[in-house]
Amino acid sequence: MGNPPLPPLRIIPGFLGVHWLGALLEEVDLAQREITIYGKQVLQPRLTALYGSGAYRYSGQTLVAKPFPETMQGLRERVQERLGVVYDICLVNYYRDGRDGVGWHADDEREIDQTRPIASLSFGAVRSFQVREKGGGEISASSTYRLGGGDLLVMDPGMQGGWLHSIPKTAKPVGPRLNLTFRGLVG
Repeated sequence: MGNPPLPPLRIIPGFLGVHWLGALLEEVDLAQREITIYGKQVLQPRLTALYGSGAYRYSGQTLVAKPFPETMQGLRERVQERLGVVYDICLVNYYRDGRDGVGWHADDEREIDQTRPIASLSFGAVRSFQVREKGGGEISASSTYRLGGGDLLVMDPGMQGGWLHSIPKTAKPVGPRLNLTFRGLVG
């Protein structure tokens, strides 16, 4: 039996320093929202916000973007320069502790331009980022990545069509983590 296929993603460890968390938390307006999962309304197990220009719909909710705050705009410019890609929006996810997470999903909503990579910057506590093929079975050790402060995860085109990802909850003590996910919109 051969090796399992590798997901179309890249990790750039330490792309930015770890000191951005405080400044970002002062600038962003986070909220815990209701989402629809399997037809039921539940509170998201994390706080979120949307910045940029445009709207983004997922899990039965529509977020309208607010203008980029100064610190986030600077980080966006650095990511765009490194990747040679223009990003329209940034979905902010704040995981307060190990009880917060996000289940298996793909960022494959119609609004997202799947020809551009999705760039995800992490600040704060190290958390696991898990990946598995759509329709795949058990999760192998090779599908777990540990993302720390200042790490840049790039999900290249093709990732959302064939792969699922998650940030699992954990019972281990873990501090807060802020994630900036930059996306391009269609049109």
